[in-house]
Amino acid sequence: MTNKEFNELISNLIESGRSSEVPILLEQRARKFWEEEYPEKNRLERFQYWVSHIGRQLRWNVESGVSVENYFDSFNYEYWKNFEPDIESIIAEVKETIVC
Repeated sequence: MTNKEFNELISNLIESGRSSEVPILLEQRARKFWEEEYPEKNRLERFQYWVSHIGRQLRWNVESGVSVENYFDSFNYEYWKNFEPDIESIIAEVKETIVC
């Protein structure tokens, strides 16, 4: 299912009053990504994922007046390690790449 199709499905569920099903679908999609899609990515693709993910969050933080450095706290590192064992080196590269 493409992202567009998935987003349409979510919209349809909400519009039809079935919004309680949305979190279940989001969880299933996230699980599939981390268990099936992410492990198949090579180093560059993983790096690109993290640049996009972290860059987007940092932009939101800046726009909201939230400290950028708080995003790189130990909680995030520990959470990210669940998905990417090499997160420290990727984050070091991401910090060099992203300019807020």
